[in-house]
Amino acid sequence: MHLAGMWWCVFYLNVAFTCAMMREYYIAAKEIYWDYAPSGRNLIKNISISDDEQAILTLQRGPERIGRIYKKAVYIQYTDGSFTQEIPKDPWLGYLGPTMKAEVHDVIAVYFKNLASRPYSMHPHGVFYSKASEGANYPDGQEFGSKGEFVLPGQTHTYHWVVRDETSPGSDDPNCFTWIYHSHVNEPKDVNSGLIGALLTCRKDAHNYNRTAERQDVGEDFILMFTIVDENNSWYLEDNIRETIADPRSLDRSDLHFQRSNFKTSINGYMYGNLPGLNMCSEVNVSWHIFGLGSEL
Repeated sequence: MHLAGMWWCVFYLNVAFTCAMMREYYIAAKEIYWDYAPSGRNLIKNISISDDEQAILTLQRGPERIGRIYKKAVYIQYTDGSFTQEIPKDPWLGYLGPTMKAEVHDVIAVYFKNLASRPYSMHPHGVFYSKASEGANYPDGQEFGSKGEFVLPGQTHTYHWVVRDETSPGSDDPNCFTWIYHSHVNEPKDVNSGLIGALLTCRKDAHNYNRTAERQDVGEDFILMFTIVDENNSWYLEDNIRETIADPRSLDRSDLHFQRSNFKTSINGYMYGNLPGLNMCSEVNVSWHIFGLGSEL
C-alpha cells in the first residue's frame, strides 16, 4: 500500500463529485502448501501430535489421512504491479490475506492478479462499489466477466471500493470496524481453499499516513478468524489426496472418518496452540478484530 496515498476525484456511485484519498494495494492469489501445526505438537498440552488422541485424528498423516499440510490458495500482497516482491506480514495472520485499511471517504484501489491455477476474484464487505468492482459471481444479468468475478489464471483486474459513512464508525463506535473480503467465484469453495482476509474501515485521521500508516490510537491491530475449515470443500481436495495418499483410487471419499479428518478447527489456519506471535507490550493499547465463518460446528 502507498502510505501517503493519492487524491482521486470522481463522480462515483451516484454521489456528488468529490475528491478522495486513494489507498492502493497490489494483491495476488497464489497457491501454497499450508501447515496447520508446524511445530508437530499440541502446544497447549505440550505433547507431540502423535501422542494426542484428539489431534491425531485431524493432523496425523496416514493411509487414509492427509494430515497437517494442505495445498491452498491465499492472497499475497506485493510492492507494485510487477507482482515480484512480496510484502512480509505478521506471522499471526496465518494464511489470511493482507489487512486492508482505509478511512471514511477513502477509495481503495486493489490491483489483483491471479497467480493460481483456476479462476478467482475479490469481493468486499463493508464498502461500496460499482458493478465493475463487485467481484461476485451470481446471475444478475451482467455481462460475464465484467465485474471482476471470474479472473482467469494469469489475468488481472482492478477493483475500486469506496468507504462511505454508512459503514464507518459513528460517534459512539470504536475507531475502526472489522469487515472481510474473499473470493466469490464459488464462495464456499473459494473461502475453504484459503482466499479470505480482513478489511478495516476507520474514522477520519485514525491513521498517521504521513509516517507509518499505523493507527494513532493503538499499538497494534490483531486480526483473528475463528472457523472450522472444511478441506473436503476445497478446490484442492483431489490434489491433496493425490500428493499424500498412497493409493488414491482405493480411498473412500464419502467415509465419515476421512471427511472429519479434513475439518480443521483453527484460528487463522493454526491448530492446537500453534498460532504464533501475538506479542504486545504492557500498557500499550491493542485492538482485537475477531470474526468467524463457516457452516461446520
